[in-house]
Amino acid sequence: MKKSVLKLYNKYVQSDNKKLESNMDIQREFINQRSYLETCVKTLKDKFETNMVVHHQVNLFLFHI
Repeated sequence: MKKSVLKLYNKYVQSDNKKLESNMDIQREFINQRSYLETCVKTLKDKFETNMVVHHQVNLFLFHI
């Protein structure tokens, strides 16, 4: 009886620990990907703003000729 209880305990309790560890890995990866994507979005917004200023200056120059 004791062996069967231990066997069941080891089978299900350890699997919960593995699931918890797996969930932590998933959350960590999610945080890394989110950080990367936020950085990409910021960079793209900055580039867009720079391009808008340049195009505005070029348009003003062409409009005054």
